[in-house]
Amino acid sequence: MKHLQQIEDWIENIEGSDLKAKLKNQTINTLIDIWKFITYYDETISLKSENVITVENENGIQEEISLTVKDLILKPSNVIQNVLSETQLELSKYGSNYNGKYNIQFQRFEENFSSQKIISLREEILSIVKGEMICFEHINYIHKNASDKIELFNTNLKILECEKECIQQALDKASISDTSKKQWLLLVLDYLKNNCNTFLIQDQIKKSAFTSKFDKVFLFDFYKGQIIELKLEN
Repeated sequence: MKHLQQIEDWIENIEGSDLKAKLKNQTINTLIDIWKFITYYDETISLKSENVITVENENGIQEEISLTVKDLILKPSNVIQNVLSETQLELSKYGSNYNGKYNIQFQRFEENFSSQKIISLREEILSIVKGEMICFEHINYIHKNASDKIELFNTNLKILECEKECIQQALDKASISDTSKKQWLLLVLDYLKNNCNTFLIQDQIKKSAFTSKFDKVFLFDFYKGQIIELKLEN
């Protein structure tokens, strides 16, 4: 892959430097974030240094951009439990017809959730429990045990909601560099650091304008490769 050897050389130099271990790891992680972002966003971008990239502007001129990278750590939420609770409530309207303890195990999701996909997930659970669906889109299997009430539970999926307010708070805290270069900010979503499997990206995030001193801001899911360029207020 393009830039890979360059990144590996930089990492080797950093590992052999006198930097403290914490700063070494932070610098290496930032380089890897930038490399992965470029790979998905535009491989024609060049790496000038550890936090400067070169981008061709609208006039065909190579322009240096200062790129700041920040992890986006979301507040705890339990999206899938809310889905199961709402579905359970809907099923309870049918009396004891669907009584049982349902262990619902989900497939691995290659893309993040949208509001519409959450609705689709809930409808799929309803249809399967009611015996109306054979083909599964989101669910791996459902195992039912006898019970005198309806209970839906899951052990293999945790979805965190990425909210507009959380992003704006991150933008408010992010400092621009003291440079004449244009400045981009990369907000990185990492499911390992957020202790979840995947994310629900609020619809507002793609539609609303954010306040920021940066020239461009990107929301980047490191593992899924999803990139959302945020709209910024003029």
